[in-house]
Amino acid sequence: MIPTFTSYATKQELKNSVCTLYAIPTPQERLNAAYSPRCCKSCGYCVKFCPKGVLAVGQQVNSKGYPYVVAVHPEDCIGCAVCGRMCPDAAIEVYK
Repeated sequence: MIPTFTSYATKQELKNSVCTLYAIPTPQERLNAAYSPRCCKSCGYCVKFCPKGVLAVGQQVNSKGYPYVVAVHPEDCIGCAVCGRMCPDAAIEVYK
């Protein structure tokens, strides 16, 4: 099932998250993306649907044994939130 919407979290909500989130700063002031290696199960939806090729599945594995997604080109992120909408495990949050 492909999610059809996303909610934009605040910075405080991200700080209170169960998973550790790593920020991907965007050139625009509008939105930022943050991803959680611990929550990622390496499905690859975010990588496949990112219009700018910002994300890739890395070589390191998380505590669940999955290689997790990393931002290989964070400078190219446009803050479109497609990655957050596509992630079935909410491992990626987009915030203002």
